[in-house]
Amino acid sequence: MTLLTYNDDSFKRALVSLDEVKEALDDPLVLEVEEGESASGNPTVIYVGKTQTERLLEIGVEYKEFETHIYHARKANAKFRKLYEQHWQQQELI
Repeated sequence: MTLLTYNDDSFKRALVSLDEVKEALDDPLVLEVEEGESASGNPTVIYVGKTQTERLLEIGVEYKEFETHIYHARKANAKFRKLYEQHWQQQELI
């Protein structure tokens, strides 16, 4: 069993709720961008997805041995918005 932890301060600063994060991660078109390794050597991934209210979020996740840690969640920046748009357009062509 993997424990889910998250940075509550990051959520509060960005005015993002855990429910919104879950919605964005459940987006059928969620984009996964591998970010390499954290300072402690764990794999990190940025997920970009929409909430039910069409809010586009970027969610940073670090995968530890027995823990999945969401280290940030916020409104997607321009780079990730563009990547998500391109991903969405590619899915439309399939």
